[in-house]
Amino acid sequence: MIPTNLDDDRITVFDDAAYRDVATVNFEGTVIAFARTPAGIAFNVLALDGTPGSDTNGWSGFEPLALPDTVRPAGMNIINVPSDYDAKHVVDGLQDAGQPFRVLASRDYIYLFRQAKKGTLLVNRLRLIRAVAADNPQEVRYTLQPAWEARFRQSGKPDTPADDKDVPSFLSADNEPFVEPTIELFMIEGLTDGNFDVAFLPRNEGALATLQVFVTCGESGLAHVYSLPIDASGLVVLDPTMFFGQRIPPAFSFTLTDERGTRKAIAGRRSACRARR
Repeated sequence: MIPTNLDDDRITVFDDAAYRDVATVNFEGTVIAFARTPAGIAFNVLALDGTPGSDTNGWSGFEPLALPDTVRPAGMNIINVPSDYDAKHVVDGLQDAGQPFRVLASRDYIYLFRQAKKGTLLVNRLRLIRAVAADNPQEVRYTLQPAWEARFRQSGKPDTPADDKDVPSFLSADNEPFVEPTIELFMIEGLTDGNFDVAFLPRNEGALATLQVFVTCGESGLAHVYSLPIDASGLVVLDPTMFFGQRIPPAFSFTLTDERGTRKAIAGRRSACRARR
């Protein structure tokens, strides 16, 4: 069931499981709720089609969300690294930090944004799949799957075919989908307690939109804004002009002040919105 009462940012449901960091999104007219559990992030679909198996309010029930176990730096399509490391590895920090997350929807995908342990931002693109249950033709079951990507069918690599007959495909030679890794927005740094929010804004320069990432700096009242173009496929694209040395700095920064010019601390859950004049 969906929440019945709220207590200290945690939601108690009828199965006695506690959920926190709740976020909702409307995708193709379907409302999906996300929440964090001790085992990870779960999702719940508002199935207002009378689907058997949903509760009296139309919710399908929380299901665990399966996410890829590899991470790819944004703009580097042939580099994938594991998100979990053993003691032999010196690079770490790409795992979910367990902080509040954000969810956005575009025309084609649901975007899940999570803070990594090292303070960067992780992005997953998800697809909502509706399928008729094998044991009940009247029941529609909902799943969220990571986006697929094209690779060479035989080699499984994005840039190197196995031979002259190898062709790009979304499926491997074993008919398994090539799943898009988690994307790391490495230019977003210094995240600590989910101190960010995200929004899509329209763009007129060839890209469909820009991803605006807002990062706040607590007591200082300072906020950094990153503006990252999204291409027609829904991926972040990086242009050489965006780099300053080895870094991509914020597009701009600002502070919150009172009428006397005194900086105001930023506290609570961060939230950005779009206003039209």
